[in-house]
Amino acid sequence: MIHETAIEPALQPFSKPAFLYANTQFIAAFEDYRHQKIGDCVPKCNLAYESVMKVSCGQKGFGYNPGNTTSKLLKTIMSKAQMNSFWESPLLIVGTLRNSLSSAHGAGETSKTVPEHIANYALNVTASALVFLHDHAY
Repeated sequence: MIHETAIEPALQPFSKPAFLYANTQFIAAFEDYRHQKIGDCVPKCNLAYESVMKVSCGQKGFGYNPGNTTSKLLKTIMSKAQMNSFWESPLLIVGTLRNSLSSAHGAGETSKTVPEHIANYALNVTASALVFLHDHAY
């Protein structure tokens, strides 16, 4: 069910040339998961998410800075697309998972290990968020 309603639809609109890098990043996240590189999966989900938001902002004429974070990009889209504020928390989860659980920011003195079920969730929630934002913006 999730594959039919989230994963496949997330890959379809993002096969267009403008979304080439986002699509490549999202597929790389799947490949990491498939090959048990679980720690790399979560940050790549967020890379794809940010890439889609940047392309959407550019195509829709929503002003943004290329260095904007997930949170700033999401706030821009929500504001310009007139989305209700209650969507912010559920749509920010992809960035939150990356920031809180992945080693994308460096582990420091303790290593961060992402459990497989979290990476699975990250893939599924990213796909759902991508489809939702795309459908809402377009």
